[in-house]
Amino acid sequence: MRYRVDAETRIDGHQIVGGSPPSVLKVSEAGRHTLDRIIAGDDVEPGQLLDRLVDLGIVHPAVDPAPLVDSSGRPRISVVTPTLGEPAHRQRHGLDPQQVIIVDDGSAPPVEGATIRSEHNLGPAAARNRGIEMVTTEFCAFVDADVDTRRDGGDSGRWLESLLAHFDDPRVAAVAPRIRSRPGPGLRARYDHRHGALDLGDREGPVRPGTRVAYVPSAVLVCRTDAVRDIGGFDETLRTGEDVDLIWRLVAAGHRVRYDPSVEVLHEPRATWRAWIEQRIGYGESTAPLEKRHPGRLAPLVTSPWSAAAIAAVIVPRRWWRGLPLSTTIMAVASLRLRRRVHELDLTASARVVSVGTMRTAEALTKATRRAWWPVVIALCWLRPIRRLAVISAIAARSPIAVVDDVAHGLGVWRGMLRERSLAAIIPRLVTGRPERATTSTYHSRS
Repeated sequence: MRYRVDAETRIDGHQIVGGSPPSVLKVSEAGRHTLDRIIAGDDVEPGQLLDRLVDLGIVHPAVDPAPLVDSSGRPRISVVTPTLGEPAHRQRHGLDPQQVIIVDDGSAPPVEGATIRSEHNLGPAAARNRGIEMVTTEFCAFVDADVDTRRDGGDSGRWLESLLAHFDDPRVAAVAPRIRSRPGPGLRARYDHRHGALDLGDREGPVRPGTRVAYVPSAVLVCRTDAVRDIGGFDETLRTGEDVDLIWRLVAAGHRVRYDPSVEVLHEPRATWRAWIEQRIGYGESTAPLEKRHPGRLAPLVTSPWSAAAIAAVIVPRRWWRGLPLSTTIMAVASLRLRRRVHELDLTASARVVSVGTMRTAEALTKATRRAWWPVVIALCWLRPIRRLAVISAIAARSPIAVVDDVAHGLGVWRGMLRERSLAAIIPRLVTGRPERATTSTYHSRS
């Protein structure tokens, strides 16, 4: 396979800095030769170094579209579309009609032409499981009824061909495109198009907990059929968050999951403000049950004592600028400790890794403050540092509608915690041990 280097990766001789989490790799002469072949666009054989580079998101596969049929003309993929009510989009995706499975999840009246029908609404997880039971092809694509994959105005299945190419890597079990809200008039439509709840941005990468792309939604998801079946399919007890749970179980089973934003599909936005807010609350409600199934994965903030101390040094003093010297000193010490741990790492690169980690901690802190933690923040606003943090977080929210989005999500988080009778979903996680562990993972490769 061929690969390309991530835009944020920095290469200096035998040293590589980049990836998620921010990492430092020191490669041998043979490893540098592999890297040169990647940069040149040549085919590269699998190996330990290449696996590490791909898993960290330092390099990405350069894929070409793959056919929807095999060499004998048999279909390679089927599409499962769960629906409650008439689908907003009926699409063939370049496939034969029998390869498009529509699951009517208890609609009233029944959906005409549905492949399967449940008499009662069982939820999207159960509907997808019913659909995959009928799949006879190697691959299966889940496509929600309110998603339009025809950005070019056609229904050729080119989007499927692009995503299928990722499965040339036998470890890849699932891949997802970028899902953007359909643009339209009005404040809500414009906001959703720029900051849609299902839009994970324009940077590709591996998908796993604790990284830049921690999950992908199943509104559009292409999978190896047997990989999904082997882990028992979707958890039918989850009405929301079932896609996050599926992805994390696939990763735990040793599979790779990829996010490829070069393929874009459109999702229909909610028609009313009430429906839009209920959607956001529902997404938040999934946090507590997911935390119960995957402890520690949903922490709103994961940081090291060093990053936490550097940020606190600025927030706590009455005059914030008085804390800058202390904050700078803390980051400098962390950089020196990292350089001592990785002898080949120069001080500039070490400081860059620590700075990136601290900035990401600051971003996560402001996001947690205005989303999962806002009830606690309001209760503690009589404390000057908390009040200052609340102001910073409100400014970072960008717009009034973003504040509504954050508050609705946070309300859902707390509602879910009440149902689960647990506060675990809002507890920050402090990574103790070596001071740089929260900002870097260091690997030495001999290949």
